[in-house]
Amino acid sequence: MFKKPTNMLRLMMRFFVLALFGGVFFIAGTVQAEPISGSQPVTAASSSALFGCVAGESCADAAGSVAGVRVDPVIAKIKGERIILINTPAQFSATGSRVLGFDPAEIEYWWDFGDLSAPVAGEVVQHEYLEVGDYQVTLVIKTPRESVEEDFLVKVTDQGIVLITDSDTDPFVLTNVLNQAGRLNLLVKQLTLDKEEGDALMQEKLINFLLNQSEEIQRFNSVISWTKNNDEIDALLSFGQQPGNRSFFADKNIVIVGDNPGLIARRAQPIYDTLLPRNMLVVAPRILGAVLAGDSKGNLIRTVQNEREDFVILGIHSRRNYGQVTFFNFLSHFTNFLINRGVSVDTIFLILLLPIVATLIAFARQLVGIKALGIYIPTILTLIFVAIGLGSGLVLLLLILLTGTVARIILKRLRLLYLPRMALVITIVSVVILGMFYLSVKIPHLTFMSVSIFPILMLIMLVEEFIKVQIEEGARGALFLTLETIVLSIVSFILVSWAGTRNLLLAYPEVILLSFVINFFLGKWTGLRLWEYYRFREVLKRLPVKNKIKSKTD
Repeated sequence: MFKKPTNMLRLMMRFFVLALFGGVFFIAGTVQAEPISGSQPVTAASSSALFGCVAGESCADAAGSVAGVRVDPVIAKIKGERIILINTPAQFSATGSRVLGFDPAEIEYWWDFGDLSAPVAGEVVQHEYLEVGDYQVTLVIKTPRESVEEDFLVKVTDQGIVLITDSDTDPFVLTNVLNQAGRLNLLVKQLTLDKEEGDALMQEKLINFLLNQSEEIQRFNSVISWTKNNDEIDALLSFGQQPGNRSFFADKNIVIVGDNPGLIARRAQPIYDTLLPRNMLVVAPRILGAVLAGDSKGNLIRTVQNEREDFVILGIHSRRNYGQVTFFNFLSHFTNFLINRGVSVDTIFLILLLPIVATLIAFARQLVGIKALGIYIPTILTLIFVAIGLGSGLVLLLLILLTGTVARIILKRLRLLYLPRMALVITIVSVVILGMFYLSVKIPHLTFMSVSIFPILMLIMLVEEFIKVQIEEGARGALFLTLETIVLSIVSFILVSWAGTRNLLLAYPEVILLSFVINFFLGKWTGLRLWEYYRFREVLKRLPVKNKIKSKTD
């Protein structure tokens, strides 16, 4: 008979307990929540009313608990960028922190930037990092009762990209791109263009963005443009045509992202011709990840070339509108195909350079009269000078020749056979080169550490050729031949290092076909050389006019 009332009473007690706990948690959650939009700022007076403290009572004590639930009156929170560009002021703010129950004059904000610099006080501060790396920023909020700390990890990088997008860019894909850039420690400066503003306003917005952010953008590696209709191409072109802006992109990569790289490349070619950036590519969206990876490694072209497709590399080689393949442009088609399939532009340039250098050496021998050491050695020396620079090349060449000559003289007394003796000479030269690298490590002003090893190996292997000349021609004859070879190589280097030569060969590689015609006529030349006219000038003065004419025809 009493079971039903007893069960009912128990049920009512359970509901009462649940309601009591629910009310307590609701009050605690309300106190800990951030002030909603439109609410009044929390001051000492408002906090007194909130926590119910009276005059003479510490509001911090009253703020310590509400309905038995502990509430932290001080919560430190740092606002700032997670990725920071080196040598650029970065702002950190503590305005997101919560400090209740204290007068603002009693609150101190101290910052430790994790780079051994002195602590800085202030609610909003700026700091400039001088080295790349990961740093832990620590904010300490000091009140009369306690000190609260908050840590904030930042990455300082020397690599950054400008990312130009529009309102039609897929937000999901864009988020993935930004996340990947963060993982690669790339600082992203993003500009979003509004398609509804019209082309004129979009161009003006982009130009103003580049001008206003020019000091920071100058330190970035690349400008990546990814819009639906690629309208930013016209804006970049207009920006580059303004006075003083032509060199803005000289050391940067420009990447245009679009669904049809081949078609966009034709439209984007004027940008390369106007801005002359370090590299310029048109890529499909699917390999944008490879673009970011290559940019972070400093090897953009090689990384993109590994994709094998969906990209076009713009440059001097792509300036011409080739049209159909003919005899007069088949090499242009061929070189452009190779470049867009992974072959380095420098490799193609050096290959195209060989016939030009060889023809120049043949001209110097047949018409001028400079003997040199054949055609192979001057050509190799010219290419070595192109690869490592004229100054470094000459120093290495003279050092190797001097070492090889001294080693030959010393080993000559041992009366060894030729091949073992040459092997010992090359060994001695190699040891001297190692010593040179050691000095480069010890002496900062020496720059041989950055010289590629393959040109050095080629120079070492040329020692045998120079020693052969010394054996065959004697010391005096070998000296003159060596000097003529070096002079001819320097002249060839100056010619091929001229920017016009590079532009001509890459834009019109068919020029090398002229070497067939030139060398054919050089091979038929049987007249006196220019040096012989000077050498036999006294004899030629005594000859009658008819004999002079006859000697020329002979």
